Amino acid sequence: MVAFDQSLYQGFVFGLANQAAPRAALHNINRTYAALVSKPFPLPDGGTSFIYRSNSAEIYYPEGNDWGTHFPFYFGNFDLLVTLTGQGTGIHPAAAKWERRHNESQLALMSRFADGRTYGASAENTYYGREHRIGAMAGQAYLTLFLARNTMGNRLRWR
Repeated sequence: MVAFDQSLYQGFVFGLANQAAPRAALHNINRTYAALVSKPFPLPDGGTSFIYRSNSAEIYYPEGNDWGTHFPFYFGNFDLLVTLTGQGTGIHPAAAKWERRHNESQLALMSRFADGRTYGASAENTYYGREHRIGAMAGQAYLTLFLARNTMGNRLRWR
C-alpha cells in the first residue's frame, strides 16, 4: 500500500521542471491512506487491528512480512508525501502525526550505530539494498519538502 509513494513522487519530479504533475498520480491515495489508518484487518486470534497501530510506530502486516521487522521510514516517508499533497484530508489521526511517530522510530534505529546506518542484523530488513533505499527515500523526501516549502512558493502542483 505504501508503494503509492512512487505515484506521489511525480509531484517533485514535475516540480523540478516547474510543471504540474498528472492528477492521475493522486488516484486512490486518500482511500489507501485511510485504510492504513482506520480499516480493521483480522488478527489470527479472531480480533482485529489497524495497519497503523494507535500510539505506536509498529506496523501490522495482515498477510505477514518476510522482508524483516523494521521499516519506519518507508511509512514515515509516505506519511510526509500524503501530508504535502493534501491526500490525508479528513483522516484522523493526521498524516503529520503518523509521520512524526514513524520518523522518530527511524531516527531511533539509526542512533544505534555510530555511522548512522539503519539496520544491523539482516533479519531486521532482508532487502539487499536496504540502506540504499533509505538514502534514496531521504533524498526524495528532502527534494519534495524543498519544492513544497521554498521562497518561490509551493511547486507541487497537479493538472
